[in-house]
Amino acid sequence: MRTPSTEIVEALQARRARAAVPAPTAVIPVLGVGIGIVYGLFALLAASRFPVPYGPWHDDTLSQLGNRHLNPTGYGFYLLGCAVSGLLAIGFFVALAGLRSGVSRWSGASLRLLQVLGIAGGMGLLMNGVFPETDHSIHHFWAGLVFNGLAAGMLIAPVAFWQPNNKGRLLLSFCLLGCSSVILMFLFASRHWLEWPPAVMLFLFPPLLGLLAQPRQRSVRHGGQ
Repeated sequence: MRTPSTEIVEALQARRARAAVPAPTAVIPVLGVGIGIVYGLFALLAASRFPVPYGPWHDDTLSQLGNRHLNPTGYGFYLLGCAVSGLLAIGFFVALAGLRSGVSRWSGASLRLLQVLGIAGGMGLLMNGVFPETDHSIHHFWAGLVFNGLAAGMLIAPVAFWQPNNKGRLLLSFCLLGCSSVILMFLFASRHWLEWPPAVMLFLFPPLLGLLAQPRQRSVRHGGQ
């Protein structure tokens, strides 16, 4: 038989469980969407200043937007967009730590690895804003870290966020397609337009994770698994 004192104890336990949840995770989808919006907006501003017709159909690279010799009046927009979106990406993957409570050891370990890879990719994007295409060697190192870090993260994400439903299958299909596009980009490096599809998928990756984080977030708030 439930008594008033029992209900009070249960209410206190529920309150303590909610207080034990790590930093608020509501920011995760906001940061995920913000990464792509910020990068896309500043890339469009930079492309609008490009002095000649520009785009993947001209076999141009994204990094050319930040080349002060090729885009003298617009390169600053692109570099700023890389730096800000890189910071948002780092914040996004740090915030995923709030989802580790109440999950299995295997899922928690996969999520930690995903965070490390995502933070590395975000750092690479940030440094693309510091070292543009004109700093050839160091720029290509950081650009490679963006693609390699986030592509590796795509291999881990289906394990960390697996759900036995259509959302889980959507994530798995998306990540396999994204990794394949990165591999094709490196295999056919002379075809510059091949970097555009994986770049788009890399910026869609965080919003997709943010969407899938919502059921996990509700589960954590209600005491975990």
